[in-house]
Amino acid sequence: TLLYLRYALVSLLVFSLPLLLLFGQLEAHFEHAPLEPGCDFLVSANFQTADSLAGVVLRLPPDLVQTAPSVHVLSEREIDWRIKGQRAGTYDVRVVLQGHDFSKRVVVGTEFGSIVPRRLRGSFWQRIISPGEAPLPPGGLVEQIGIQYPQRLLGVGTWKVGWLAPYAALTLAAALLLKGPLRTEI
Repeated sequence: TLLYLRYALVSLLVFSLPLLLLFGQLEAHFEHAPLEPGCDFLVSANFQTADSLAGVVLRLPPDLVQTAPSVHVLSEREIDWRIKGQRAGTYDVRVVLQGHDFSKRVVVGTEFGSIVPRRLRGSFWQRIISPGEAPLPPGGLVEQIGIQYPQRLLGVGTWKVGWLAPYAALTLAAALLLKGPLRTEI
């Protein structure tokens, strides 16, 4: 039994990296839905120090408008802006601090593609887990910029579920269907 577990552990380790890459891509495409045109959403930015919040400016493209004053949360070192997307499209919002420009992509409309809710200051592993946008510069005062996207729900019969349940069901069904032709035993 221990010999079998050793072989199983080796195969698990071999398949871990490709599965990590696959799940990062699947989450970027299926976890979040684009923002609806005409609906408000939040843009939030976290900073290294509370002192950094004083000189922050949010720059928006013409089809995105700020609908309320910014909210400063000093205890969290965060600023939140309420924004409305007037038309479908992909836009860049820019947080400007001390002459440095930090951008975050915003997707409004029905477009299907990669949607990344947060742009973080991170490392190589952060890019693997959250693909789609380059990480924020490591030495900057901005730790993350986030967009409050709704969760994408898939219709399965009368149920609305996230992407992971259909993925698991289809993977299990494929394994059972291919068990015979591949001459494997479960």
